[in-house]
Amino acid sequence: MQRLAMGIVGAGKVGSVLAARFRSAGYPIVGVSGRSDASTLRISTLLPGIEVRTPVELAEASEILILAVPDDNLIAVAEELASSGAIHPGSTSCTRAVATASTRWRR
Repeated sequence: MQRLAMGIVGAGKVGSVLAARFRSAGYPIVGVSGRSDASTLRISTLLPGIEVRTPVELAEASEILILAVPDDNLIAVAEELASSGAIHPGSTSCTRAVATASTRWRR
């Protein structure tokens, strides 16, 4: 069975682990995005060989895009993706569940 290509926006504690788990389950990971030094370290440690890309590049290259970013950043990331044309109204999204899980795990 062919698996859909995934991109993960946000390489924090949740996004990096999700990417590693999906990768180990056989999903092709087209890349992850991360901006902080801690995210860069997580990517190199948990996801060797995975390309670091911008959110827009990930949206354009992925069949499944997960936004694993803090709640405070979610709207800005969604607006960036929408204004680039990489996503459009009506795109299916599960980002709220990821953001909510991320918030709960930090407590």
